[in-house]
Amino acid sequence: MNDESLMLGLERGFLDYTVPANADRIPQFISNDPSRGEKVITTMREEMRNCDSSCSPSHSSHTTV
Repeated sequence: MNDESLMLGLERGFLDYTVPANADRIPQFISNDPSRGEKVITTMREEMRNCDSSCSPSHSSHTTV
């Protein structure tokens, strides 16, 4: 991920929905929604599993999520 793609995603997500941006960089609202079987903790775990090495701090001694 580069800084420009992150900035474009944030701009689209929070300021202007017409800004072209990579779908992976656009923030999404997550919430617990029992009627759809969605939970915040499940979404967070999935994102952590899909996260590459640039997402995790190099100084951390924890290796499991």
